[in-house]
Amino acid sequence: MKKALVIISIVLASLLLLCSSLVGVLHIKNVQTFLVNKVADKLSEKLQTQVHIASFHYRPLSHLNIDSIYLSDQQHDTLAYIQQIRLCFDPLAIRQKRIHIDSLQLTQPYINVQTVDSTLNCQFLLDLLQQDSAGFPFRMNINHLALLQTRIRYNDLLVDQFDLDLSLPVVSQDSLDV
Repeated sequence: MKKALVIISIVLASLLLLCSSLVGVLHIKNVQTFLVNKVADKLSEKLQTQVHIASFHYRPLSHLNIDSIYLSDQQHDTLAYIQQIRLCFDPLAIRQKRIHIDSLQLTQPYINVQTVDSTLNCQFLLDLLQQDSAGFPFRMNINHLALLQTRIRYNDLLVDQFDLDLSLPVVSQDSLDV
């Protein structure tokens, strides 16, 4: 009987050590970047375009940093490039089917929207979002949005190097008509 308890204790301790090691490995920046790049590859496949993320770092319970995000349109031209995304969020809000972003900062975003054969080069994304959002059970809110050193190009209209800092204490679906 005593021998069985020792064996069970060793097995349980080994399982606990294995689980904590896996959790620890998932907090290593290089491991996170590797996993996110696998997701980017799948997105590239699904969107039939190129998605690239240079690095990704999740700090437990509230912070996310993503560096050098690139998205091409289906003609292989740059649709969006963002030097860095910093995100502070409340992970517990997911329990209430909410995505609560306290602050979202985009550094040096470049957005390139143009018409190709009378269709926007981002139309494939808009179509996908419209399809996938029908079954999206979460409510999302962003308290603070900062766009730093932003460049937006729409066809031949170029808006270069502006900063936008918004505080969004109350934004409802009715107040945004995008």
